[in-house]
Amino acid sequence: MVAEALYLFTKPIVNAVDAREKRIAAELADASVKKTEAQKERDEFQHKNEAFDQQRAALLSKAADDANVERQRPSR
Repeated sequence: MVAEALYLFTKPIVNAVDAREKRIAAELADASVKKTEAQKERDEFQHKNEAFDQQRAALLSKAADDANVERQRPSR
C-alpha cells in the first residue's frame, strides 16, 4: 500500500522531469542548428566582403592609373 502511494506521488514528478529533459534536449539541438547556420552565414558574408574589398581596390587602382595617364597627356 505504501509502495503504491509512493509510486502514485512520484510518477507525475518523474514524468515532469522527463518532459523537461526532452524539451531542453530539443532546445539544445535547435540552438546547435542555429549556431551552425549563423556560422555559415558569417563565413559567406566574410567571403563576399573580401571579394568586395578586392574589387574596390582594383577599381581605385585603375582610377588612379587612368588619372595619371590623363595628367601626362599634353593639353590642347
